[in-house]
Amino acid sequence: MSVTAFAECLPYHENKVTLNEDVRDVYGLPTLTFDCEFKENEQKMRADMMNDAAEMLEASGLKNVETYDANSWPGLGIHEMGTARMGPRSKTSVLNGNNQLHDVKNVFVTDGACMTSKLLV
Repeated sequence: MSVTAFAECLPYHENKVTLNEDVRDVYGLPTLTFDCEFKENEQKMRADMMNDAAEMLEASGLKNVETYDANSWPGLGIHEMGTARMGPRSKTSVLNGNNQLHDVKNVFVTDGACMTSKLLV
């Protein structure tokens, strides 16, 4: 039996995605380059989730519970949210209050990308 846990990655300003004009896809469009990492908070959460999972399993009656950490990195589970921050100004956010891009008015984001843990005002 194995337990997998996911937790919130804080919205670090230096984590970003950029267009790579040098590498094109099969349609000739630029590809994406991801520049992000988990930091101290996420590493501590991994240890906490592992310990919490062991406690829950033992509390439910399982015996000889052993923990392990198979490592992780951004994008591994593709459950991350909050990568397109909502806010009133384009200098601090990508989306306005209607989930519409500040810079491209006919584009709306309809997933959890707007859901960061900290709102900028």
